[in-house]
Amino acid sequence: MPTPSINRIQIIGTVYQAPTKKQTKHAEYLEVLIKTVDSYVHNSVQKQEIEIHEVRVFGQQARFLDDMITTGDTVYCEGALKSFDRKFYISSKLARIIAKSNEAHPQASNVYPKRKI
Repeated sequence: MPTPSINRIQIIGTVYQAPTKKQTKHAEYLEVLIKTVDSYVHNSVQKQEIEIHEVRVFGQQARFLDDMITTGDTVYCEGALKSFDRKFYISSKLARIIAKSNEAHPQASNVYPKRKI
């Protein structure tokens, strides 16, 4: 009997590109590219590793986020790691906007409530 396991992932990062609506044969979804930065010191030199994560959001959550997020917003996503055609993406069940960028007032941030599908 296989051992039970959990497929859960959480990402906090900034929106890298404007979200795009896409569609497969079975479902319509919103694709959001999220950038995360890992900073560390190696041999007294500051280094950064930048990763871009593809997050797919489905259903009512996708319609809500399509209207709300733009490039540069800080978001929190929680979901499951999936693979398709040798490419990994996150199928998100929960997405929350932590800070909304505002060009007029860069210090301003709005926190939006959690929404589940």
